[in-house]
Amino acid sequence: MKGKCLKSGQSVAIKNLKNTCKTEYDCVKMLREIQIMKELTKMVQNHQGTLFPKLIDLIIPSSNSKSENPLSQIFIVMEMMDTDIK
Repeated sequence: MKGKCLKSGQSVAIKNLKNTCKTEYDCVKMLREIQIMKELTKMVQNHQGTLFPKLIDLIIPSSNSKSENPLSQIFIVMEMMDTDIK
């Protein structure tokens, strides 16, 4: 998804991760992806023209019910890139 940061006005990309912790493996995989993005963001802060989008924020909506997993949906907000890495 595409969005706009309300504080800075910057265009951002939003990745919606659903059912992130169905299994222990899925949870570890999601945490690993976030850790890698955090480390890449630290590495490229001093470089212009990077190939990796910078991690801006993580949004974890509050669950409406006690039975629902609080990590069932996570939004990763990152810098908008001109191209899509597939």
